[in-house]
Amino acid sequence: MADEQQEQQPSEQPAQESSPPASIDTAPAAEGAAAPTEPTAEPAATATSPAEPEPEAQGTEAKAPPLQAEMEKFRGLGKTAFVAGYTGECGKALVQELARTKIFSKVLLIGRREVPLEGDVYKDFAAEQKVVDYDKLDDSADIFKGPTVGYCCLGTTRGKAGKDGFKKVDYDYVMKIGELAKQNGCEQYHLVSSVGANANSSMLYTRVKGQTEEETAKLEFEKFTIYRPGLLMCNREESRFGEGLMRFVSRPIDYLSPGRMTNTTLSVGQAMIARTVKPAEEPKKIVQGRDIYTASKDITG
Repeated sequence: MADEQQEQQPSEQPAQESSPPASIDTAPAAEGAAAPTEPTAEPAATATSPAEPEPEAQGTEAKAPPLQAEMEKFRGLGKTAFVAGYTGECGKALVQELARTKIFSKVLLIGRREVPLEGDVYKDFAAEQKVVDYDKLDDSADIFKGPTVGYCCLGTTRGKAGKDGFKKVDYDYVMKIGELAKQNGCEQYHLVSSVGANANSSMLYTRVKGQTEEETAKLEFEKFTIYRPGLLMCNREESRFGEGLMRFVSRPIDYLSPGRMTNTTLSVGQAMIARTVKPAEEPKKIVQGRDIYTASKDITG
């Protein structure tokens, strides 16, 4: 996670399973869950505050973003969308940008629990939170009736959910969301995956991500866009020492060549909006780290 952009796959390590090279949004257990083995799909119910802003060049005049006209045209269509996994790091950044740009007449936020949306950016944001049980998504199928654009930012890690729990969230849950979206008329579907996703990988994380991409593609959305960010740069609500160390080491490279090894969660959300208002010509498109950075600038200037 049809024609697709040809990307060079990073070399794989030997068969030993390890932590993901660049995990996407993670999540603690559902509120009130008693069983310690229950897989998790979203973080704790804390306030969804604005993501950390991208640094801007000093001394430059503000100018309209390259896709300003496309955003205005899309906004005029009055479309609706859904976001699954909106309390994870990429999901929060996406929701912030949806609130800022207001390209949809309404956005449904799908998750295990409601969380407060705090900050001026959410003023007049036409959003509705929908609480679901991911193990019984068929019971909430009606939620997917109406939105013609879907965003899936759902995900966890083996370290948080265990091997079976990780597969349940990142494959079973994500596939069910895609299936319900397709059955109910979703035209554009956007999936946050990971750098190195490969269905034939010897590593559990990248293998499951690749399998999810391939199976979702078989649903044949009119437009299916996969985002494969590198190491995510964000201030996580949970502590991950290994990722924190890698972020520190990667900062000089990220400064010199943005998107080469890392991506901010904000840039991922912005890229998703850019590819929504101006989708690729081909039915399936894979957007890698450097292209995520470039696309993010299309809606920020």
